[in-house]
Amino acid sequence: MSPSHRRFKRLFLPLAAVLALVAGVGAWRMMFRVEPVRWKRVEDQFAHGSIGAEPNQGVPYYLWMVLPRVFPQYLPGPGGYASLGFTWVEGDELPIGFSKMTVGFPRVAINCAVCHTGTWRASPQGVRHVVPAGNTTTVDMQAYGRFLAQAAADPRFNADVLMPEIEYAARGLSASERALYRTVLIPQTRAALLQLRRLSVWQDTRPDWGPGRIDPFNQVKFVMLRQPMDNSIGNSDMMPIWALRGREGKAMHWDGLQSDVREVAISSALGDGASRVSLQPDEIKRVTDWLLDVQPPRHPFPVYPAKAERGRQVYAQAGCAGCHGTPGAWTSRLVPVAQPGEPETMARVATDRHRIGMWTQAAATTYNHFGAGYTWKLDHFRKQDTYLAAPLNGLWLRAPYLHNGSVPTLWHLLRPEQRPATFYRGYDVYDPVQVGWQHTVPNEGAVKFFLYDTSKPGNSNRGHAYGSTLPEPDKDALLEYLKTL
Repeated sequence: MSPSHRRFKRLFLPLAAVLALVAGVGAWRMMFRVEPVRWKRVEDQFAHGSIGAEPNQGVPYYLWMVLPRVFPQYLPGPGGYASLGFTWVEGDELPIGFSKMTVGFPRVAINCAVCHTGTWRASPQGVRHVVPAGNTTTVDMQAYGRFLAQAAADPRFNADVLMPEIEYAARGLSASERALYRTVLIPQTRAALLQLRRLSVWQDTRPDWGPGRIDPFNQVKFVMLRQPMDNSIGNSDMMPIWALRGREGKAMHWDGLQSDVREVAISSALGDGASRVSLQPDEIKRVTDWLLDVQPPRHPFPVYPAKAERGRQVYAQAGCAGCHGTPGAWTSRLVPVAQPGEPETMARVATDRHRIGMWTQAAATTYNHFGAGYTWKLDHFRKQDTYLAAPLNGLWLRAPYLHNGSVPTLWHLLRPEQRPATFYRGYDVYDPVQVGWQHTVPNEGAVKFFLYDTSKPGNSNRGHAYGSTLPEPDKDALLEYLKTL
């Protein structure tokens, strides 16, 4: 080898190493660098902050943006993601309950606010009021998951179709970003969504959730905890998560599965897509501390004081306060569920049993070991064959009623024989007379609502007939008082 070749080799090898290092750093930055986002206002952190779901469940931002435009046929109606019931506040980049964080590249994922933000309107033309920490009545999370899966299964989910839309939406992607979307992000996202669909196929053998409902733990049980597949149905109404102070150490979830506010928040984040490594415990604690004192809004329509006062007396005398008052002997305690054919008593409720059959002791034990070695470890999960006697603050906004959302209004709750066999869910126009949502309307323009059928497994509206034998004037007075809680 000539001297000039030797000199070239000595120069070239370090240069090659430097170039390889630079390329490696560039690749790392493009795929894995994390740029946390901390919102100044905790309310914004709740609405759009990360819980740690972006690394495993995040969809590339610009791809997520264009999917409704490319695949509108898989949505329930026009309006893009709004057709799935998501609330989009004017000026916000994303709907409430969606976070955006850079993990190599900008990704979009959900957070807890997607299920725990309520809305209401006084009329179809009225202003939509947003209620943080309330229970959504409009968001259909199952339909959202199915939309992503159906889009991914479509042959048009490819770079040739999607890249023109992405470049138009992004308006200024670099050459490297365009290459990243074309060669990596689009095919990998498609594969991930199809895999998620395969892991969610168990949903197809159960009744659909519909808006405002979710099966919160079967996906956790079957996929994350790797428990045996079963036929259980966990379909449940969303719960409000306001005013948590005073509930620490007391039963939570519809079946009293948990008694630790911190663990409820951690497990919810895990269920929403965070991993043990990516979980954001500090940000979750910040939001949870805020939720301790968030209060529901007061009933915004006229209440007749004399009638409500009479209702307060009925509430106490009929035993309602014993289970739901503050304080109450049974409030936040667990009520056993009557066996099939067994009559309902004050100490044994006869509501649909499917929800309590969903969780198992094996799943609880496994979950309690899931966080071993992490600072946020879990140890309060318990299998219960009971339902929670929940406090009723903000009751006027909690419709539909019962744990499975099977009774549209409080008026119907007090009249079991008049509870409708079918009704429409997903409308957020309020009914101040019967106290609940308008439920006989099949659609609002192009927006179609979900027909809830109480004959399907897990959807029964039986049970909790307490107060049904009261005289009609007492029922009316009680209803007036319940508006004030």
